Amino acid sequence: MKINDLLANYPNFSLATRDNNKEILQFIKTKSLKTPFIDIQYDRGDDFFSFLEQSSPNYFVFIARDKSNDLGLVGTLIIREGRINNKLTPIGYLGDLRLGPKLDILVAWKNVISLFLKNLEDIEEFNGLKYIITAVMDNNNQAMNSLVNRKKNKFAYRKLIDYRMVNVLIKLPFLKGSGRSSIMFAKKQDLSELTLFLENQNQKRAFGFCYEKESNELTRRFTSWNDFTIENYIIVRDSNNHIIACTAPYNPTPDKSIHIKSISRLTNLLLAPIRIFKQLPRENTDLKISYLTSLEVSNSLEDKQQHVVFNDLLIWCWEQGIFKNEHMISFCDFGHSLQKGLRGFIYGSEDMSLYQVYHKEKAQLLQNIGELPPGFEMALV
Repeated sequence: MKINDLLANYPNFSLATRDNNKEILQFIKTKSLKTPFIDIQYDRGDDFFSFLEQSSPNYFVFIARDKSNDLGLVGTLIIREGRINNKLTPIGYLGDLRLGPKLDILVAWKNVISLFLKNLEDIEEFNGLKYIITAVMDNNNQAMNSLVNRKKNKFAYRKLIDYRMVNVLIKLPFLKGSGRSSIMFAKKQDLSELTLFLENQNQKRAFGFCYEKESNELTRRFTSWNDFTIENYIIVRDSNNHIIACTAPYNPTPDKSIHIKSISRLTNLLLAPIRIFKQLPRENTDLKISYLTSLEVSNSLEDKQQHVVFNDLLIWCWEQGIFKNEHMISFCDFGHSLQKGLRGFIYGSEDMSLYQVYHKEKAQLLQNIGELPPGFEMALV
């Protein structure tokens, strides 16, 4: 069964190609994400597809047209290899859902997504895909009401885990590290050890990335990300010279950037004291943000040790001036554990949740995803 077979009864739905790039970009520029604190708009530069290629070479862009033949919906499915019970399997991520005002397109989309979820494993282009996940902001009322909490849908959202999107704004003056961590930029000769560290960290976590030779995630990122090499990595070593933490700050601009449309009065009031010490975005400007990709602190360390190592890592980055041109740095904090390592930093956070999306009549439900944080890169969604 092919994708076009499933879409046969929905002629206004189709797979997009690069020929649709211009109208997709125009369409998503009319959409924004509103919360009680801020109204933002995602900008995808000159090529909507280029950011998807940073996530995975295996992606699908779905579009739907209204009766006037104008775009009324854009949605994406990104498929990559990830671990389930320490076995590599295809993992799908639903993202970029943008809807126009026409209710009939929303209703049709729900029927289409139900059809795809029901036949998921039989779709040739999906190569045996069983599991689809997505992330939703807890205060995104539109998504929560129409999708997550909508009982009448034939598909369902099952919460897998809560997490926080943490945005670090500033380091307090005179803050110093513990002095127990040896921190440096990675070099070419560190590649093998870094790869092994990342592989060991990801082996036992749900959706963990693969760093083995057959499908090395590092090699893929070096190839598909903008100006990204081993030298972008920052590594932390212990007294025995073993790698115990790492990260690679990355800004996907111009393939994806965030434009600030408006900021609430309360948010502006809270940010006012920080603006004295640091440049922060204002309305109708772009947000300069760096994501802490490949953020890993050794699973073998106790919680308190992890907090100290993470704190040392951030202090070192600030002292090196790595974030001097950024408004903020962001990372995902599952279990709110790393947030405890932000001693001496001013930061904010956004409550989010990771869900499995499945058909109610034909579900391949994920069981316990374990105690370790799942493999998930906020910079790639």
